[in-house]
Amino acid sequence: MSSSTSSSSDRGEWRVLAVVLAVLLATEVGVRGVESRLSLDLEHIDRIPTIARTTDEGDGLRLLFIGNSLTRRGIDRTVLRDGLGDPPLTVGEIFPDDTQVTEWDWLVRRYLVREGLSADVVIIPFAEDHLADSPDLHPRRLGRHFTDLVDVPRVFETDALDFGNRVDYLLARTSAAFAESERVRLRLLDLLVPKYRETAQELNRAVARAAAPEGAGSATAAAPSYTHLSSLLETLTGAGELPVFVAMPVSHPYAIDPNAAEAIRDSGGVLLDMRDTPGLPDERYVDGFHLDPEGARILSRALAARLLDVSRFRERLAQAERSGTAPAARVTPQRPPISASSRSTLARTS
Repeated sequence: MSSSTSSSSDRGEWRVLAVVLAVLLATEVGVRGVESRLSLDLEHIDRIPTIARTTDEGDGLRLLFIGNSLTRRGIDRTVLRDGLGDPPLTVGEIFPDDTQVTEWDWLVRRYLVREGLSADVVIIPFAEDHLADSPDLHPRRLGRHFTDLVDVPRVFETDALDFGNRVDYLLARTSAAFAESERVRLRLLDLLVPKYRETAQELNRAVARAAAPEGAGSATAAAPSYTHLSSLLETLTGAGELPVFVAMPVSHPYAIDPNAAEAIRDSGGVLLDMRDTPGLPDERYVDGFHLDPEGARILSRALAARLLDVSRFRERLAQAERSGTAPAARVTPQRPPISASSRSTLARTS
């Protein structure tokens, strides 16, 4: 009697386990099937390989923007091209939402370096602390979208430092359902609560700004580090690409860390300070952070003028105009360490 009962119980447990596994498998297959349609951001991330290759194979001067929603909503490519004099030009834009230098460094390695792709000028718009190593790691997004299996040791060394982040990172590499669970939640909230995401982001930024003075005055507050900025700069300059960092305007003031500016200067990059671009009153910002379409046009005209003030940009542009092709050779670039002789002067605006 007891043996029969035990056997029946075991069969019941196996049936429950089989049902759970079937549900998990069905969920995984379903999420993978619609992953790129869960959000415009995921659709864009899915297109990054195509954007990188199209830019690499483009005619004229090859410009590649790498940033986040500040780039997506702040740069008007048509106005920029006109402001540069409508030269032979290929412009690519990579702008996954809510990213900063940690993700930019990894995605350049994954989608450009390993594929042997490059641009002539890489423009990186940023604001606030976007160039600092982030203490708030997004391990699921990093594992799912911006790194490869060969990156795991370095991710564990530089970014995923605790057990929880490492588990999240590895699970996200394996499971789309796990990696995108937060996006599914946000999608549902967007449907149920009007303007949920915009309101939540603005509230988070307001809380962060309110807390900043207290944190800045704390004797124990850790100074920001720039490991990924230095890595990104080394990768770009080592490939012969000109990195141009653009401090973007937002509706409130923010400082540029001198250590970040020094890292850009010492590696041969260019820093353009566009924080006080004229013609951008508060009403040009839709949420205090992102520009409206007219604001994007104003900024893009100003950015084109500032780029033309940079001698190294003008040289590359002139060569493209003379030849009608990209200045850089189409051979896959080698990426040696930065030498002291390759460093040049930082370009600023007042």
